[in-house]
Amino acid sequence: MSLSSTLRNQGNQFFRQASGLDLDCSPQQARDLFERALSCYYQAKDKSNNREDECSAAKNIGKAAWRIARVLTKKEEKPQTIIFYLHEAIKALCSAYNNSEECKDPEWRSEVFETISVCLQEVIDAAEAFGNADQKITQLEKLVLITTVNEAAPEIQMNLATSYFHDGTTKLQNGDYKKCLSRMRDCYRPIEEVKHLSRRYGGDLKYELLEEAEILAKDVFYHTCAASAVQARVQGDELLQTALKEQEELDMTLIFEVIDWYKQAVVLAREVEIEQEAIAESRLGVVYDKVLRMTLRAKAYFTHSFELAESLKPRVFTSQDWYKDCVTTLKKYQDEARQRDEKEQQKARAAFLEELSQELADIGSHKAQAVNLIKHVYSNYPPKHPSWQKPSDEEMTKWEEMESGSKEYKKLLVKALGFYHPDKIDEKIHGKKWKILCEEITKMLTDHFEGTKLGPRD
Repeated sequence: MSLSSTLRNQGNQFFRQASGLDLDCSPQQARDLFERALSCYYQAKDKSNNREDECSAAKNIGKAAWRIARVLTKKEEKPQTIIFYLHEAIKALCSAYNNSEECKDPEWRSEVFETISVCLQEVIDAAEAFGNADQKITQLEKLVLITTVNEAAPEIQMNLATSYFHDGTTKLQNGDYKKCLSRMRDCYRPIEEVKHLSRRYGGDLKYELLEEAEILAKDVFYHTCAASAVQARVQGDELLQTALKEQEELDMTLIFEVIDWYKQAVVLAREVEIEQEAIAESRLGVVYDKVLRMTLRAKAYFTHSFELAESLKPRVFTSQDWYKDCVTTLKKYQDEARQRDEKEQQKARAAFLEELSQELADIGSHKAQAVNLIKHVYSNYPPKHPSWQKPSDEEMTKWEEMESGSKEYKKLLVKALGFYHPDKIDEKIHGKKWKILCEEITKMLTDHFEGTKLGPRD
């Protein structure tokens, strides 16, 4: 028996004694025995004269270090100490696996590989005790370096890439786009490693790992675009402030550079981060509205920004400045457009009223009495409503006998209003001039109808 085998057997005795103890009752004694076993295994590895003894000792080192980590976990020791022993276990087990292909059977190697996988997961679990994301990531980075078994590496690389990604997305949500971009760049190397290693060593998980890597790569790309959009917008904001506040005269070259940054933000965010696209569109609207005084372009940008915000419902942005700028300016444009339309309508109406001055004077001379007014307009300016028929002279004579305020009197006014009301006039058929004349007749008839509510007139 070789000296290496003798030392391993001594270590095995300590190992079996430690394994037989109840960890709840004797954790320190168990640790001491595993430590003595570990010492024997290290000596056995140093004294090994062949590959088989070396691999056996390395496996035992890994097993003992792993069991010490289990004891420390039970005792709720510091995660740094637990991870130290797990690292020692992983390094030894990886050495045993990588060097045993020609001297150990597949079952032996399979057991070593399974233990490596368990140790890797326990490092990941122990790292969760660190509250800081950077510390967790540091542990995964160390794990990648010490995991030299190619078949085990893809999952660790995937874990590292995913951790980079999640930390980056969290940073972006908190407004730190620079850190997000840094984390997204960190993702690319482990993702490519996963693809490379999975194709060669992925085994049964090959296609599953490749699919996960492809999905994560797309997510990284989208978030890189989103963070880059924020970066471009912030750059535009800073340049705009410089152009508006720090320069005595407006530097148009700087203004157009601002526009370029905002447009770049729009392109980067499009179909990736709708909110960032809406913010950048709103910023462009502000520049074109307040700086360049180009209303049509500003309105187009503000309108699209508003539409994007609406598409994100039920989310609301009423407290955010970019949305306030958008809504306030669009309302201003609407008010200005309405005022222009009203002025144009008043101008056109004034021209028609001047043309109708004689007719209106004629009608106005009969407006004192409702019956006289209705008889006059029916006879001289008959309604063009298809259902209207001119009343007979006998009917119109009876109107004069109606008492003001009576039911029949009100009915007569309502019927006349129905024929002359401008809403009932088809301007395309009868023209604007006739519609305005009917509006004036309606005003006179309405005045009489309102009078019936106040009581008889003198």
